[in-house]
Amino acid sequence: MIIAIDPGQSGAIYEQPDGYAQGHHLRLGQFYDGDLVDAGRMQDYIITVKAKKCYLEKQQSRRNQGSQQQILINYGIIYATLVLCGVEVVEVQPAAVKKFHGINAKGDYKKGKKLAIEKVEQLGYIVPMLKPNGRTRKHDGVADAILIYLYGEQSE
Repeated sequence: MIIAIDPGQSGAIYEQPDGYAQGHHLRLGQFYDGDLVDAGRMQDYIITVKAKKCYLEKQQSRRNQGSQQQILINYGIIYATLVLCGVEVVEVQPAAVKKFHGINAKGDYKKGKKLAIEKVEQLGYIVPMLKPNGRTRKHDGVADAILIYLYGEQSE
């Protein structure tokens, strides 16, 4: 099984089973215990799905993403758990993924999310709904995870 991860509490995991045209997605938030990724839950998931390879979006601190230190700590937990479980980790740069898919938001974070969702839907994938803070919206983390997977598969 190949997985792709958009790290972050509002991120997602896209899993692509061998021999299937489309895979499944999971909210990454279910692997959190408070503000930290629970390495035990992550390990259980990786072992259960028999993940062999992971395309992992490389994290960089930037505005509008909460605590920069917390983001990098959780990225380290995810990365270390994958490696300790024997998963081949391929880090991908967010800018390279967006360029590959023709997404140009010119530094506008919200516009980038919207364009990612539109691109994934154009490719025939379903982006689920999310209800944070009582507002229903499409889950951009799932869209990003799918784009990360597609980029990883094409770039190898």
